[in-house]
Amino acid sequence: MKLTDMAMRSFRIVKVFQENTDKIISFDFSPNGEMVISSSSDDVIIMYDCQEGKPKRLLYSKKYVTGETVSSKDLKET
Repeated sequence: MKLTDMAMRSFRIVKVFQENTDKIISFDFSPNGEMVISSSSDDVIIMYDCQEGKPKRLLYSKKYVTGETVSSKDLKET
């Protein structure tokens, strides 16, 4: 799907994730589109369930949040 100017104007906000308290560094969808993962400057990595629109898991980590991005493609649901 090509994102034209007209298509972009038709988008609307469906959910606002407010769990991170600082700047988002990385935001990525899982390959199947069911999960989203965010990492932020507040040293928190959050995995969200897209269907429920709620956080599923939180990880507090200075090591993986501050300089490196985290990809949800590497995460597996347990």
